Amino acid sequence: MKNYFRAANVCALFLILMMPFAMACGSRAASDSSQAAAAPPDLNGVWSAPFTPDISKALGHQPPFTAYGAARFAKEDEIDDPLTKCLPIGPARGIQAGLMPFQIVQTPSVFTILFENQHTFRIIHTDGRSHPKDLDPTWFGDSVGKWDGDTLVVDTVGLDDRTWLDTAGRPHSEDLRVEEVFHQVAQRPGMPLWFGIGPGGQAVFGLPGNPVATLVCLIRYVVPAMSAAMGARSRAPELIALAAPVKLNKTMAYFLPVSVQYNDLGQAVAAPRPPNGPGDFLALTAADGFVELPPRAEPYPEGFVASLYRW
Repeated sequence: MKNYFRAANVCALFLILMMPFAMACGSRAASDSSQAAAAPPDLNGVWSAPFTPDISKALGHQPPFTAYGAARFAKEDEIDDPLTKCLPIGPARGIQAGLMPFQIVQTPSVFTILFENQHTFRIIHTDGRSHPKDLDPTWFGDSVGKWDGDTLVVDTVGLDDRTWLDTAGRPHSEDLRVEEVFHQVAQRPGMPLWFGIGPGGQAVFGLPGNPVATLVCLIRYVVPAMSAAMGARSRAPELIALAAPVKLNKTMAYFLPVSVQYNDLGQAVAAPRPPNGPGDFLALTAADGFVELPPRAEPYPEGFVASLYRW
């Protein structure tokens, strides 16, 4: 058994490679508030993650190869890609396939990922079991997961060393240990949304398809990122109080269109101007921007102070 990395057990934090998830479609089971508070989030549905062909771009540095691992990486060629040989590509590249989505089928005891890429599947046990002591390496290894609040933490061992960590051909040994973190993007409007690093190191954003969510995510995420990339200082959001109470059905971050008005004391306040749907772009002409309401189970009272982003 060869060890290609300096550490005997390598922990790959795929959070920076694949989050946030972008949900293409899916269903949500209805439940009362007490059940929702106790149960883990429902991640059933079809998802996509940013294409990450070179993990060094996402990590910001090269993984720590041993001399053997570095020599093997230097000799890797596209012809050696397991994908070109119709071999399973493993959990890392399965998630990072970009345009090829995957479906999550979630039950209380099993978290299954069905990949469009190669039509393969992966099973993650969430019933409290441990890894087997005598484990033969396989293409997707042995995965066990546990919920930490609303986050699923998955530990995978026993990976066949013929798989690559990325399309660039970075190898690993059978001692590789992978930790993945799954959690849902809880915001509205603004799904699906994903971002990643392109082949040249450039930032790539995938915005939602409806106009209201596209404009909101452009202002909230893309413009600040572009300003930072150019070394410019982005305009900080203003703080403003709500002119009326707001009640939402789900606990998540909410971007609420508002118009800026003035109360009897001459103070600026935000009057809610919710659109009639994600495609109601015309309704935004009556708004001056949107406020970002943080996740909160209780209604937002009149006078609640939030960040205002102007159009």
